[in-house]
Amino acid sequence: MYLETNRMILREFTIDDLSDFHEIFSDEEVMEHTEPAYTLDKSRQFLSDFCINREPKGGFAAVLKETGKVIGYVLFKAIDEPEIYEIGWIFNKKYWRRITFLCETKEKGHKECGNKKVTKRSKPPEGR
Repeated sequence: MYLETNRMILREFTIDDLSDFHEIFSDEEVMEHTEPAYTLDKSRQFLSDFCINREPKGGFAAVLKETGKVIGYVLFKAIDEPEIYEIGWIFNKKYWRRITFLCETKEKGHKECGNKKVTKRSKPPEGR
């Protein structure tokens, strides 16, 4: 998959993305409502097994065009029917509230993938 918006690129991960990936997944605040923060070994394994070597790919790199830095992990996959996609994301907290990623990719996803619907599923944090 390759999608490009005005400010971002959504592309497949490479092993060269490990440092940026680990910066995101090792942050306890970022991972607070998902699972415990990753060690470097766990980041390497997940990136390799789920994002790089798996078919279809399990996750994609959200890259800030102006710097080339991977600032997010994006789940974008067909669910239920081929025309319906699930999207989920985990972003580096330095970029929280600075990127309108969902709006940008939802619009591009409709155009580039020809899908009829983009949906998101979320689990609210406990106690909220």
